[in-house]
Amino acid sequence: MVYVITMKNGILDITIFELFDVIREKHKIKDVDWAIESGLKYSSRISEARRMLRLYREGKDPSIVGRAFPAGKCVTLFKGLQKIIGAKELTKEMLELLERTTDRKQRIIILSLLLEEGQEVAVEMFLVNLLKATLPTN
Repeated sequence: MVYVITMKNGILDITIFELFDVIREKHKIKDVDWAIESGLKYSSRISEARRMLRLYREGKDPSIVGRAFPAGKCVTLFKGLQKIIGAKELTKEMLELLERTTDRKQRIIILSLLLEEGQEVAVEMFLVNLLKATLPTN
């Protein structure tokens, strides 16, 4: 589950892609293989995300590529990496990135991607109760 707090209208900040790309590069995974395992029709979708990230880093508007980085694509690419390097290895890599990442939105996405089904329910219950506890009682 990728929590809504990290996105606007279902679109994630393109810097999230960088987390995946770091892992892809470390494991020398080709875009074509990543796209196939992710279930993407075209590996060019990965190239487009990389181009959007580069534009963002250059201070330009990444939307000029004509695409966005939706939460669904984020999860799809994550699952593709899981298939290629294995769930345990990907979890290890993501936890290492978590330790180095200071951006709260990126940290939330990393954590939400690593949650398993039962853990998602517990986190959701915690967040709902936390929200209820902080609401004013008028």
